[in-house]
Amino acid sequence: MLRLVALLVTAGVACVAYGIAIERSWYRLRRYDLAILPPGGPQRLAVLHLSDLHFVRTDPKKARFLASLPPADVTV
Repeated sequence: MLRLVALLVTAGVACVAYGIAIERSWYRLRRYDLAILPPGGPQRLAVLHLSDLHFVRTDPKKARFLASLPPADVTV
């Protein structure tokens, strides 16, 4: 039982460390082409999906990333 608790605590600490050290500054722009638009409609539709933004003034790297994003037709 003690071994299981130690394993769970270790896994929890590893997840928190990953979130703080790596994922916190891991911004990315992904592009996908999906053949779902109706015929006669626009050729492309740009959708910007922002997730877990947690934006603060003291994060210039995130501000530069957001400013560098291309304009979108829809923002979610």
